[in-house]
Amino acid sequence: MTEKHMGSAGASKDATDHDRIFELLALLTPWDIDLDKFRIGRRGDGGYVAADQLHPKQAILSYGISNEVSFDLEMAEAGFKVWQFDHTIDGAPVVHDNLIFHKEGVAGRDRPEEKLFTVESHAERFGINLDGAILKMDVEGSEWDVFSTMPETVLAKFDQIYVEFHGLARIARPRFAPVFKVVMEKLNRHFTLFHVHANNARPLVQIENYVTPGLLEASFIRTELVDRSASNTWYPTELDEPNMRNRPDLNLWLFPFAPRPSDPLSR
Repeated sequence: MTEKHMGSAGASKDATDHDRIFELLALLTPWDIDLDKFRIGRRGDGGYVAADQLHPKQAILSYGISNEVSFDLEMAEAGFKVWQFDHTIDGAPVVHDNLIFHKEGVAGRDRPEEKLFTVESHAERFGINLDGAILKMDVEGSEWDVFSTMPETVLAKFDQIYVEFHGLARIARPRFAPVFKVVMEKLNRHFTLFHVHANNARPLVQIENYVTPGLLEASFIRTELVDRSASNTWYPTELDEPNMRNRPDLNLWLFPFAPRPSDPLSR
């Protein structure tokens, strides 16, 4: 009788998939930094956590504003020039001398027939100085195309980036995983992820043996601007609040967001 090695090939595949998901999720590891953090915008959906290293000479590029402009308005009232971009609405929801609205969206390449342009194209056309600028982006999944194609010479100009990542439930899919890896490795080469918050408009999802949020709000700062250390922060924090107020907030007491032992890569 021939002996059957039940599940040996499957076990090998499972181990490979497990390792691959681990390596991808690890790219979302947050750090603690030596700067205070504070919230900009309203409590709940539309607000983001920033590092306390902002000054009114910094340009702010805000992509995907819809009708929620509490972040933009707070910065405008503090003296910052805020360039707003959204091709899905007819005009700015709020008028302010420091708010500059353009009915255009963002993409990985210029598509003028669709009113979509790259970040660098917007900066060139509208005379926006990207050196030390702040980038805020909530563009319903287009962020992957934008960041994957953005030249690193442009990306590295920003001081801070606040972005909502969409579609993390697809991280194991063959077409999405390479894009996710390219984007996160590019961001991590220049920036430190210093705050995360799960948007509870989507539930946590299980991928292999891991659990991850479907939507993640992430705050980055250029690494050369901070000293960082392995995270000792439990998310959500007192700076966070549920995006959907009729639902409980989502705990990120799981890999890679939970506190971890001291990391030899910390600096």
